[in-house]
Formats: sequence, C-alpha cells, structure tokens
Amino acid sequence: KTYLNWAQQFDYFLQGRKFDEVKPQDVEAFLSYLSVDRKVSKSTQNVALNAVVFLLREILNQNPEEYRFSHAKRGKRLPKVI
Repeated sequence: KTYLNWAQQFDYFLQGRKFDEVKPQDVEAFLSYLSVDRKVSKSTQNVALNAVVFLLREILNQNPEEYRFSHAKRGKRLPKVI
C-alpha cells in the first residue's frame, strides 16, 4: 500500500507525463520536492525512493541502477543527557 501511495504521488508530481518518459532528473526533482517543499524526514524520502525504484524496475522494466540514486543520509545527533 505504501509503495502504491508513493507511485501515485510520483505520478501526480509528473503532471500528466507518462512513466515511459521518466528521466533521472525527474526522480531527483521529486525527492528534492519532498525534502524542501513538503519537509518530510530522511527515512520518508528513502521509502519514496525505494517505491519509485521498485516502480521503474518491476512495473516499467527499466534499469534504475543506471540512474545512480543515493539515499538520504541521517544527520548525526548529539545524545540528550538529562
């Protein structure tokens, strides 16, 4: 259900363009939109990326490995001490 939801959001982000026309820049723009405009967490960005890669690989029979996407890295946090 989660991957389906992210695939639908990615489709909405593409604004009517077909999945066959997807370029690496489109996926990068989608991930950037999620982080900058929607301010989602890094783990949410990673789930969205995994869903889009699954869509490209399993549904559209494309090779997303050639796009060379990278997952969002979690920032280092200092431990909170009481």
